Amino acid sequence: MIKTANLQNEIIDLSKELILLDNINLPFSSLLMRRAQKVGSVIVNWKYENLDNTRGTALEGADITSFLTSTRNTGDKNICQIMEKAVSVSNTAQAVELENINDLFAHELNNRLLELKRDLEWYLINGTYTEEAESTPRQMKGLVNFITEDNIITSKTDPDFNTLNAMARKMKEAGTASQNLVLLCDYNMTDKVSYLFNDKTYYQGVTNEFGSPAVKFNLTYGSAYIYTVPSMPTNSMILANMDYLRFCNLRNVQYHDLAVTGDSRKGFIVCENTMKFLHPTAAVRFLIDVVAPTLASVAIDDTKKIVTITMSEKVSNATADLAALKEKITIATDGTTFAALGANDKVAIINGKLVITFASALSTATNKIKVGADAVADSAGNKNAEYITDAIDASA
Repeated sequence: MIKTANLQNEIIDLSKELILLDNINLPFSSLLMRRAQKVGSVIVNWKYENLDNTRGTALEGADITSFLTSTRNTGDKNICQIMEKAVSVSNTAQAVELENINDLFAHELNNRLLELKRDLEWYLINGTYTEEAESTPRQMKGLVNFITEDNIITSKTDPDFNTLNAMARKMKEAGTASQNLVLLCDYNMTDKVSYLFNDKTYYQGVTNEFGSPAVKFNLTYGSAYIYTVPSMPTNSMILANMDYLRFCNLRNVQYHDLAVTGDSRKGFIVCENTMKFLHPTAAVRFLIDVVAPTLASVAIDDTKKIVTITMSEKVSNATADLAALKEKITIATDGTTFAALGANDKVAIINGKLVITFASALSTATNKIKVGADAVADSAGNKNAEYITDAIDASA
């Protein structure tokens, strides 16, 4: 219990209190804060370490002439964000007796501390890297945004046991799987995953200190505890190895008394933190995706022959072959009358984008391309609706 008698004109470190505060409803931040480390700059950089993959044998009695080293050519960074909550209580309100509240200032301070942890957990999951600019404060990159497309599994249907195995396999292949993974779920995913293990025999030998694990389940490539994390995006879950995640403190959460400027007591709590993601495959994400890809942008190259159509997400060919895909695409050089592509025109899917290569350069400012329905699909199998691009200017 935080008492006002302990807070007069002091700066108090509340890190331990923050870890223990509501660790049932806010399990991810509670688990992560146990692995806290001090950092000394606003922007925190780190390198990904890779083991040498050569397989060498040696001759009997040979001198040692070859020395190996781990490679650290790639890495990432994050930024420390500032969070603060303030409390102001009039001396009259502090003196009034309230039912079940012995110290109003301490009660309000506890509430602000809980709010700070709730908000911090949201940013640890969902934050988008943002550097400070004028009225825009710094924001850390959260777990969701560290996970690359290669480590995201999507489906139009609910997950099954094979889904969980596929997530764990990605981590096993990258060397990050373990017997103590955590599966962070929104409410819907908690229900769906727990249902998979209904009437299944299991032995839970370890009781976790944090969170509300439905069960520790064993997969082919690892084991994991389930945690319900309210801040998780809807209909998604993340399988993570906490050994590769670090909570970083530039400033621990602290309480500061504010100067008396009237008949009231004022103070605030503040912290400055970020998170490290120490391996590109420290986590794998699954989400239910029922949204079809839509047109995002169109670009034409300097030769006026190659048009690249970017969708709202990476796509693949949803037809039988490239010939069938080509039949789905028509062009109107006058912006009105659409015709099939020429015999020597080509289509392809490159890096998740639809690329059309014309045998002859386009020349008008009114070119429009129509892509028929069900031509391309995202990784979950959602297919596009028919769309027509804006005018593509090839006259310049």
